[in-house]
Amino acid sequence: MSYNLAFWKGHAVADADAEGVYLALSSGEVVSGIPDVDAAALDRALRDGLAGWTWESGVLTPPESVDAGPRFEVTVGTQFVEFVGHGVDGEYLNAVIDAMRPFGFRLFDPQTGERFD
Repeated sequence: MSYNLAFWKGHAVADADAEGVYLALSSGEVVSGIPDVDAAALDRALRDGLAGWTWESGVLTPPESVDAGPRFEVTVGTQFVEFVGHGVDGEYLNAVIDAMRPFGFRLFDPQTGERFD
């Protein structure tokens, strides 16, 4: 089973129709009022916030993960970042959310349609 976590910066427009914004961003559209992702800052945020995890070729894995163990496929778009978790539980989901918080991006949960601070 997989679980998606999507992150982008911004309020107002981004909150008015969070699901519509998510669909637009995930299809590659540019949404006015949402800043671009700073890839270098994202890299630092993940490496600092997820010490011991491995991030290679778009896949983020926790330290104890082996073979087909827990992992996240990471998509870095122009204005958003999405993590698709495979074999992950709440502990791993929360670790990613906590690592992204200092980066200034807010969580959108595509499964529930909720946007969080």
